[in-house]
Amino acid sequence: MSEDVMIIKGGRFSLDPGAAFGTTPRSVWSRYVQTNDQYRIEMDTNLVLLGNGGKRILIDSGVGPIHNEKFAALFQVKPRADLIQTIQNHSEGKLDIIVHSHLHFDHAGNSEQLLKLNRGAILLAQSSEKRELRRPNELTAVSYDSIARLNRDITGIDGSRRITSWLSVLHTGGHTAGHQSIVFRSGTRKFIYLGDLAPTPFNLKPARITGVDTYPLESLAWKKKLVAKAIRESMVCIFNHDTSVPAATVSGTVEKPEFTPFDLVTY
Repeated sequence: MSEDVMIIKGGRFSLDPGAAFGTTPRSVWSRYVQTNDQYRIEMDTNLVLLGNGGKRILIDSGVGPIHNEKFAALFQVKPRADLIQTIQNHSEGKLDIIVHSHLHFDHAGNSEQLLKLNRGAILLAQSSEKRELRRPNELTAVSYDSIARLNRDITGIDGSRRITSWLSVLHTGGHTAGHQSIVFRSGTRKFIYLGDLAPTPFNLKPARITGVDTYPLESLAWKKKLVAKAIRESMVCIFNHDTSVPAATVSGTVEKPEFTPFDLVTY
């Protein structure tokens, strides 16, 4: 295991099974995960803290404080009380970049506070995602509401590009207009943070798309490309919402992917 790549648990929330698994029938998804006492699927937020070449980069920032009680109850939001301190401790209080897969409340909830504690840090997201945050529609507003004030602090990226010599973003769309996956290297190992294209290993199969994807056909096309890439290049896939398998290698085929858990340092 390498301390250059670590998983930090960033709080939990829950979703209705229909939102989590879309058209996948209960007879299939219930073999992988169980619902809680309110018939909800519990989700982790698995953040990634990277240290490489003198840069400290955080991928997504997890669930932050939710001040709307109705919203918090609806999603059974459980922020992690010591999350900010944990990130600060393991980054030595010197985060350089927070790169967001997208800007939903469970992916950017602590970015504003972290920015205040890490002077000079840069927040990155796709420019199209910033526009969604600023002007959400009736379907997407609930996911952006609690972090709308963050928009002014984010540096927009236009399309796929290299951020450092060892980390790049791939603009996929799909889950949101500005959704992006993040690929990076640590030593000789390649990693991919799939974001909500495949929030759990269960979602690796092409048609297992969440019910809240805004552009599901984009999700389908990009997931097939990225799973094929992960298999071909023996990449470690990081799953941002799985409660028991945050990282795994993938084998088999795009149509029938198989995963093997990969051990990463986790806090």
